Amino acid sequence: MQMRAEKRALDKIYKRRDRYEIPDWQREEVWSDEKKRLLIDSILRGWKLPKFYFLKVSSDPDEYEVVDANNG
Repeated sequence: MQMRAEKRALDKIYKRRDRYEIPDWQREEVWSDEKKRLLIDSILRGWKLPKFYFLKVSSDPDEYEVVDANNG
């Protein structure tokens, strides 16, 4: 598998959220509501975020599966 790092603007990921699938094999939700609020706060403040990992699943340039997000 070839891995490639890319930077994507968060607003572009959000606008295309219907193209990101969370596969059945992905772990269950692990973030508490408090951690989710802190993530949103970090986004609004413009702070750096942890890495999020996506897997290209088709020839569509914008279709990915969510593989993992660092839940630090």
